[in-house]
Amino acid sequence: MNVKRKAKKAVNNVKNGIFATVILTIVGIIGICASESIVPGVFTGDGYEYESLFTKQVNALNEEIAFKTLKIAEWESISIADKGRIEELEGYKEKEEAKEKMIINVIDEHLAGKLSGMGRTFYYAGQQWEVNPLLLAAICWHETGRGLNKSGMLYSHNNAGGLFVGGVKTHFPSVESGIYEQARRLKLYYIDMGLTDIESIGLKYCPVGASNDPNGLNKNWIPMVTENYKTLLEKCEGII
Repeated sequence: MNVKRKAKKAVNNVKNGIFATVILTIVGIIGICASESIVPGVFTGDGYEYESLFTKQVNALNEEIAFKTLKIAEWESISIADKGRIEELEGYKEKEEAKEKMIINVIDEHLAGKLSGMGRTFYYAGQQWEVNPLLLAAICWHETGRGLNKSGMLYSHNNAGGLFVGGVKTHFPSVESGIYEQARRLKLYYIDMGLTDIESIGLKYCPVGASNDPNGLNKNWIPMVTENYKTLLEKCEGII
């Protein structure tokens, strides 16, 4: 009998606890509604009008529903052909964003040293001057030893492309500005003049027997840049 009484008492305690919790919760809600949940409205001749937070939330929700309903109506009014065009453009945008991300990541994976993290710069320099960013990166890869050749112009002149003017090494205030200038020169003095492949570019960009190449290293430019470009292109799954 004692066991049963204790069990019954325990059950009653639990019930009383739940009941008390419910009562306190209700009292709390009423208190909030009576104080914090009521906010001042607009002053009128008859005094202040009050609007509950609940009412404000409902009104906001109704406005959102009305806005979305309007957008749906606008979409339904568009012709099927236009809808197709919009969806096509959205799909194109998604593909371009994925392409951009892949190119930047691939370039960053293959360059290091002072060219570390420059994938975005190569990409946007290429976009601005309509030059393949993988070609820009492939050339700089060769000219700077992947960005690790500290004895080259990259570290002393921020010159990633081995650029000269009148036989003088070109100095840039930053690596980024050097990359953009390289893209500009490739566009104006090579691509726009019909030199669009690595071999034709190399014959002018890095000619064999040039006076600034006493060790005859220019002969390696075309095969090495070609190899670098193919490596980058393969990693990009041929999307360019």
